[in-house]
Amino acid sequence: MKLNTARAKQIDAYIDANPDQKIADAKDQKSFTHIKGQLTWLNVYRLPIDLLVYNIMNGRFRGELIAKQEELKRKLDPTDKRDAKIIQQLLFDQSISETEALKDDLKKDGQLVPGIITFDGAVINANRRMSILSKLFAETGERQYQYLKVGRLQQGVDETDLWNIEAEFQFGRDYKVDYGGVNELLKIKDGLNRGMSEKQISVALRGRFSEKEVKDKLEILKLLESYLYFIEKPLDYHNSVQELGHLEKFISLHSALKSMQKAKKLREAAAITLYAFASILKTDIRHLEYRKLKDISANPNAYLELMKGFNPKKPNSASREKLVDSFDTAIEIVKNNKESDRPIQLLKKALTAIGSIDGTNKKLKDPNIIEILNELAKRVSNLQKIVKGRK
Repeated sequence: MKLNTARAKQIDAYIDANPDQKIADAKDQKSFTHIKGQLTWLNVYRLPIDLLVYNIMNGRFRGELIAKQEELKRKLDPTDKRDAKIIQQLLFDQSISETEALKDDLKKDGQLVPGIITFDGAVINANRRMSILSKLFAETGERQYQYLKVGRLQQGVDETDLWNIEAEFQFGRDYKVDYGGVNELLKIKDGLNRGMSEKQISVALRGRFSEKEVKDKLEILKLLESYLYFIEKPLDYHNSVQELGHLEKFISLHSALKSMQKAKKLREAAAITLYAFASILKTDIRHLEYRKLKDISANPNAYLELMKGFNPKKPNSASREKLVDSFDTAIEIVKNNKESDRPIQLLKKALTAIGSIDGTNKKLKDPNIIEILNELAKRVSNLQKIVKGRK
């Protein structure tokens, strides 16, 4: 992160002119972090919020920030007062109930725990608290809300250190608002983009995720990003995934695809990925159901049923009804195959299914009905011959 020398000098000048704003004993404030693996205590100051800027690289609201920038068709500049207001609102709107609770705490007890800023005033940890304090000042005019208590990093802290510091505080402290699944994935990707290995990321996260889990999360993000390109919204992490609760579907799909790849079902995995993307876009199939695609891929008849009427070259042409029907039928084939040694139960199930059909349903006019009935009659006849032949 480049230092804004002018702003750094403003902060220095304020500290020099207001020595009483330095907290006497930093250790009492518990303001510490790890830099290059070493425990580092920070000098803590009570600084005017006007001297500080939001950190737009903050992983907590990365998805929301990208969505807002796409909406505005430009990058947000935290040093611009108008853009700072937008960023403030994005932070304030995250997890409204938690934000309101923190707002009440700040009104009642003040800021108990210092945040962390870079040498030139970019807030690494405490962006949300700063947004709330700014709101409180706008609402009340009380001067106490014009300040943020922060530990100030020294010069020379590099991008990897900054990633580690944010991860240390915002992934590992219980009192923080959850990142949200998609922002968590984007944060991990950001570490990779800064040159960190999957093992280094795991270590930086204090073992919250193993190296293998970090790798899996990066693969899930790639799958999610492929979906966003599929729906022609390549950066819409927030609105098209997070807000719709789709992330769990990609986690389940990733699990199924890993099993297919392990079983060398690469052709099936490619086609099923496109089927799943169309299904996520158009249907409300629940996330755990996508794990069953593994079993469908392993059953030739189920796989053929899933792909019947679905053209991988034109995946968006499939209707919602067709996607749901083919999925349900494929699942039924898998279940029936597992019960193949229970013929009486299967026959009763078939009888119940046929008995449930309404003879007045207009869909019975579908030409495919005759073909299915003929095939059904043929199979029943064959079964009758087999059973009679065994008497």
